[in-house]
This record gives sequence, structure tokens and C-alpha cells, in this order.
Amino acid sequence: MKIFLISLCTIAILAVVYIFIGENILTVEEYQFKSDKITNPVRIVAISDLHDREFGDDNKDLVNKIKEQDPDIITILGDMNLESNSNDTVVISLLIRLVNIAPVYYCLGNHEMAVFDSTSIVSDIESTGAILLDDEIVKTTICGNDFSIGGISLFYFWDGKAGATGSVLSRDSTDKNFKLLLCHYPEYYMWWLKKENIDLILSGHAHGGLVRLPFVGGLYAPEQRWFPKYSKGYYDDENLSTMLVTTGLWRSSWLPRVNNPPEIMVVNITRE
Repeated sequence: MKIFLISLCTIAILAVVYIFIGENILTVEEYQFKSDKITNPVRIVAISDLHDREFGDDNKDLVNKIKEQDPDIITILGDMNLESNSNDTVVISLLIRLVNIAPVYYCLGNHEMAVFDSTSIVSDIESTGAILLDDEIVKTTICGNDFSIGGISLFYFWDGKAGATGSVLSRDSTDKNFKLLLCHYPEYYMWWLKKENIDLILSGHAHGGLVRLPFVGGLYAPEQRWFPKYSKGYYDDENLSTMLVTTGLWRSSWLPRVNNPPEIMVVNITRE
């Protein structure tokens, strides 16, 4: 019995150490995407779901890791704050440093939307120089390539405006630009975006399914519930819109991330 208890305690301690280390090591996940709309290579960094976490003092480790990727643009996919905290200092401090690395495009997640009316988070984001896409589309040039970048903020079943943003980006036949959509919720893809004609959608929200099981994938995600289909990586269900989902940087509850380290997603877009 004594040996059994010692073994059990040892396993428990090792599990705690494994989870702690795994939750504190920043990783970089790279994806390749090809398009005939691209002439010159474009490198995009995407981050999501920071939930007020700090990696190093004032997030210096996160900033340095992003800078090392040498991005052409940085996309932020929402839930960088915690809805339970009305102070957005962590988010704004990070943005101030990121805009000095590359242009930053930001779409809102459910945690930002939860404090949308009660705090100054929107104006604070905009004051940093980041481009906030609150159900909006902007046209820009990146490395000599023409881009149309959209951002969806609201739940589709809350407000038809969110649906309109994706549809306008998809169905504007006069727009020959590369169409990039920032959308916090991968569920949008499941519900309707996979049938639209958008070149690339970047999403977060699912936290990688929180626990990553070998040969299975994520264990649980908001909205999708158990064994979520859309929790990490590349999806191309209808051969129209393609989605990449990042596992994000942190979590919004006390439940730990297991086998699921904090992630910076990098997307290399090159000519097909």
C-alpha cells in the first residue's frame, strides 16, 4: 500500500509539473497556404485568446517571439481580455508594442463584446494604431499584393450584420483581391462560412479543445462541446472557404490546458 501511495503521489506531481511547463512554453505553429492571387510571399502572425495572460514582464516574451517571426502583418482574433476584468491594460500595452513590429488587424471576440458597452476597450484598441475590424472590411496592399481584410465581431444569431460582413466579402464579384477574414468563432465556419467564397479565414475561441488527446484532438470547446471538430489547424470542408484555427495563448477558466501549449500561429501565403 505504501509503494502504491508513493507511486500515486509521484504520478500526480509529475502530471502537475507537466501541465505547468506545458502551459508556460510559447510555441509557434506554421502553416502554408497557396493562392493564384498572390505574387509576393506574405507572412502573417495570428494570436488569440490571451485572456489577460502575461508571458514575461509586460508580455515581453510574447512580443519577442512574435518579432522573431518577422511578420508582414499581425492578426488578433479576439478574447485578448477577460470579461470579468474591466481593466484592459494588458491588452493595450501589448498592442502598443506589436504595432511597432507590423500592421495589426484586430477582430473582437466574445470577451471583448461582453464589455463592449461598459468599458472603453474599443476606443482604447483604436488609440494604439491597431486596425479594429468591427464587422468591417478594409482594402490594403501587403508586400505588393492586394488584400481585402474583413473582421466579424458579433454572434451570427445575435445580429445579421455579422453574417452580412462575411457574405459581402465573399460575394463581391468585382473584388479580385485576396480575401482574408478574421473571425473569432470557428463555429461560423461550421454554420455558414464554409459555403462562402473566402480565400482564408483565421479563427480562435476553441482553446484547442483545452485537452489535446493523441489521435483524437480536442476534448471540449465552447459551442461545439465534446470532441470539437474545429479546434486546431486546417479545414477545407466545402472546397470554397478555407479556415485555419489557432489553439490560442491561454484559457478563460481554472481548467488547465493539457498537451496544448500556448500557440502563436504563422501563415505563409505564397503563389500557387
